[in-house]
Amino acid sequence: MKDKELYKQILGLPSPWQVANVELHVEKEEVDIEIIYNSKKPLS
Repeated sequence: MKDKELYKQILGLPSPWQVANVELHVEKEEVDIEIIYNSKKPLS
């Protein structure tokens, strides 16, 4: 499983939300996750 799909499942993101990028910073004990709304429909 790819990191993006794994974090999407961990966070419980429904479609059309997607994880665009994941960066692991071991030395800082941080994970940066970029989440995008991938749809042409406006947010309500």
